[in-house]
Amino acid sequence: MNLVDYTYFQQEPCLIPVNTVDGDVGAAKIAYIDSLIDAVQPRILKEIIGETLYEELMEGLAEATPDPKWTEMADKIRNETTLKSFLTYFVYIEDRRMSSSIATQAGDFNPQLANMQRSQNMQKNALMWNTGVEQSNDFVLWLRDNMDTYEIYTVGNIDKVNSFDI
Repeated sequence: MNLVDYTYFQQEPCLIPVNTVDGDVGAAKIAYIDSLIDAVQPRILKEIIGETLYEELMEGLAEATPDPKWTEMADKIRNETTLKSFLTYFVYIEDRRMSSSIATQAGDFNPQLANMQRSQNMQKNALMWNTGVEQSNDFVLWLRDNMDTYEIYTVGNIDKVNSFDI
């Protein structure tokens, strides 16, 4: 179960363009975004809250009537009204990483089209990563404030990156 979906990526700063046909979102692009979320969500959340609490959260949310403590935690991870979540920043970075080259039978290549030049968005990527880190730290603070509700086995943190390599 993913806590966010493609709708979280239809606005800046985490915009992942989705091809549309007559206003319909492209199914292939939705599947691509879902695959990114499938890869990133467990990795990031397990690093932040630990594998055991992550599994309990997913099992709790999968129940027919989830315990309010699990829906409250999910709501702290993502806001379904504003479509904001710290997970979106990490998924966005994964999309940028995956789209930086095209894999072919002859190897990986940087795409190049007439009148276009690829840009290196190190500053933006560092900003996106660091924003995700800051927001995930806010979630960890909330989790620590609610230790009586959640048995915390492990609480980790993710380090910020320095785009200047200083």
